[in-house]
Amino acid sequence: MADKLGTTIEPHYELVSAEEHGPNAPLNQHASYDQYSARNSAKRSRRSISLLRWRITAFLSKFRLRGILVPFRSTREWVHRVQETPIVKDRIAALLTSLIHIPAIAGIITLSFYIFNEYYIGKELEGPPNYDIQKKLGIQFAAKLMELFIVLSLTSILFAVIRYEFTIGEGVPYGALVAGQQITDISFLWSPEFMTIVNGKFSRFWKKLAFIFITFIFTILALGASSLSATVMMPQEDDWAAGGSLVWANATYDEIFPTILSENNTIGTACNITGNSMCPSWEWDILNHQLIAKLRTSSQIVDGILGPRPPRNVVLSGATTLSKMSVDVREKVFNKNSPNHTVVSMPHFVGSDSVVLSSLDWELASDAASKTGNYRFNMYQKIQHLLTAPQPITHSRCHRSSMSPDSLTEPSFPDFRSWEYPAINITSDEIDDWMSETLPNLEGPEVFWFEPESSMAANASIGVIVAVPTNDDDLSIDVYGCMVDARWAVTTITGDAVSLLAEGIPPFSDALATSLGGSWILSPTYGRKIQIQTGFANYLNPLDPWRNRTIIHELLLTSGIWTARGSGSRSEKHLETILGVLTTNGLARSAPNTSAITNLADPDGEWWKNFLPQGGTVFGRGGNPYAVTEEEQATYYGTEMETFITGFAFADNSLTIRSAMAVFYVYIFFVLAFSIWSIWTGVTSSSWESVPELLALSLTGQDNGKVLDEDAFMKENYCITAEGNKLRLRTVHGPLPVEDRVKPNETYD
Repeated sequence: MADKLGTTIEPHYELVSAEEHGPNAPLNQHASYDQYSARNSAKRSRRSISLLRWRITAFLSKFRLRGILVPFRSTREWVHRVQETPIVKDRIAALLTSLIHIPAIAGIITLSFYIFNEYYIGKELEGPPNYDIQKKLGIQFAAKLMELFIVLSLTSILFAVIRYEFTIGEGVPYGALVAGQQITDISFLWSPEFMTIVNGKFSRFWKKLAFIFITFIFTILALGASSLSATVMMPQEDDWAAGGSLVWANATYDEIFPTILSENNTIGTACNITGNSMCPSWEWDILNHQLIAKLRTSSQIVDGILGPRPPRNVVLSGATTLSKMSVDVREKVFNKNSPNHTVVSMPHFVGSDSVVLSSLDWELASDAASKTGNYRFNMYQKIQHLLTAPQPITHSRCHRSSMSPDSLTEPSFPDFRSWEYPAINITSDEIDDWMSETLPNLEGPEVFWFEPESSMAANASIGVIVAVPTNDDDLSIDVYGCMVDARWAVTTITGDAVSLLAEGIPPFSDALATSLGGSWILSPTYGRKIQIQTGFANYLNPLDPWRNRTIIHELLLTSGIWTARGSGSRSEKHLETILGVLTTNGLARSAPNTSAITNLADPDGEWWKNFLPQGGTVFGRGGNPYAVTEEEQATYYGTEMETFITGFAFADNSLTIRSAMAVFYVYIFFVLAFSIWSIWTGVTSSSWESVPELLALSLTGQDNGKVLDEDAFMKENYCITAEGNKLRLRTVHGPLPVEDRVKPNETYD
């Protein structure tokens, strides 16, 4: 017997036999019921019932509120409650008892409305501010209440099915008697009671399959009611699509992100000296003070692994916006905070202008919408504006060779075709001529750019030689042979409308990834390879007229790699950093005459609507608010700025939510099917709403008899039969005559 029965009542099960009850015939498959039924039918007293009282009682019983009627009962009725009308056939009562399903269904319908229509709440839950903890507790309480109503509804349905078969049906196995109370425990599915249902006999085979299926489904529904209710009822705190806009630039894709950079990608000879904001070298002094000056105190110079790291980020300005450069410097400590490569990346200023200026317009559009009563996108925890665009990323590497001006040798270069970067010598007449002309009389740093040839060109964008004099008597020249690999990597770029700053980290380019052999470096499929011609590269190292030195000369002094006395750190890693930041900064300015188109198409109308979600949706993408013709759209480079706000909302944005709602709809299907059947038949009962009550009622008035052991008892099928004006629990092995079943609208003792 199930444990739950023992905690409430301990009935004494007896097998009723013919010898123990005189004239009553045993109810088994061999018995004849004709004479037996005739005698008992005559003994039944038919009493009228009050339908109004019954309806009220049945309704309150379903909601477990029957105790409300206690003050209205007479003393005799309370103490000697020996008469009961177990079954009533009344459609109005059936309709009233079906109201037990309304609270759970109403909750599911309400949640469906908010979830599938998408409802944005704001940066915190509805109600007084700064009380989110208390609000979440309230939601959890409501979820628990919904769970209780669902379980109450499921047990009500299962008890009704059991009652129907148990009284006016043809009997059920023992396990069916306890199923109504035990479906809330998942272990019921592998309990002996459930096995009696699986192995037991029903009057029809399809009834057996249906009851097993319903019991299994209801157990799963009762198990998931708690977690599913809490999942769908708690608003999701997430990032929600709040519109955006299409953004266009007044140049083609190849003009902004060329794979071959030459002098044509600059404004020309004006870039031979510093000071022009449209040149590739612009903001070199910011790099000098904010990054390069910190290299002389880094762990590469200061002994010990705990030396300070160089800055990871530097903010540089363009024509209208700011762009954040990310720098990973290769240093002597090999771990995730000190990458094995020098990697530099930053958004292109066309991409920076596009995301920042359009995000600024979105902010203005949100303010304009609030003036019309639409405040939802003004309430958020944080906001993100982002777009996807190519941005430059470089990987640089250097090898140092020391030589005498009287005996020049071929400089060493890193072989970008191999992961270990072995030193190789490059034979080139161009390099030999430059070295023979420059190095014998070297007095200060000299730089020579060259374009790699043959197979090296597939792995390197530009080569460079940096030669500096040293105070060594024999080998008085240090020659650094360097290679730079540059690419356009498609990146998600974020923009801040307040600080006018854009930043983006290309995939697989962080410190940990670049320390591993499986990163993007040397992969031919990562990004688009860039070939840098010397005409463009020379503008990366213009003359500073104020100091009469090239900027690489100045950066070598600032970094401490080389000093005017010929000493210094002689760090290859820090020279890689100088070349990497100069090259990346120049690539980000490769389209000096290009800008984002931010002229509104309808400045005097409802332009702001194009920045908010389109098509009447709460969440989604924006439209095309800018004045760009179809011909220009077919030619110009375009991208899409998307805005996301963080806050609370109801939405069907995940498989978890959709699955939870699907389970609730399965529950509603069973409820509707049962309610239709219940109201159509009109059969209700307020007496047998639990297993203990059912068994206690059926065993009332039994005499001492032969007690069945537990195993034998669980293998039997049981039915309630009316013997005269009394109810008996009997084992059955065949159909029970209609005249011996419990009759609707009759009162029994």
